Amino acid sequence: MISLLCLACLAVWPAEPEPTPTKPRELSLSGGWTAAEDAPFAPRVIRSKAELEKAIDNKAVREEILKAVQFEQEYLVVFAWSGSGGDRVEMELVKRDKGTEVVFRRRLGLTDDLREHRKVFALPKALKHRVAE
Repeated sequence: MISLLCLACLAVWPAEPEPTPTKPRELSLSGGWTAAEDAPFAPRVIRSKAELEKAIDNKAVREEILKAVQFEQEYLVVFAWSGSGGDRVEMELVKRDKGTEVVFRRRLGLTDDLREHRKVFALPKALKHRVAE
């Protein structure tokens, strides 16, 4: 009788949920932070918590990122640069013969004010990226 009850429990017990496939996305982060090794619009790739700790100095921002990203399934692309206040980074999914990739483009602003920009994007591990010239 107990074994039948156990089998009945297993039949209605919910299975482990499948991990949700991740989509490329920009992370909205609060607070200010500095990225190590700022370069003129050269992205930094972060693939682990240890790399994240070296790359971003603000602990609260790192914790916010860790809540939003699963490094087992994703990696980060971080842009940090100074330029016009109207500068933007656009992310586009592009289908190629070899598969889909993410292309990042920088759109230069028209104002002559100098601003610091910080953008963080989370991408699935299997998805490649590049920066368009």
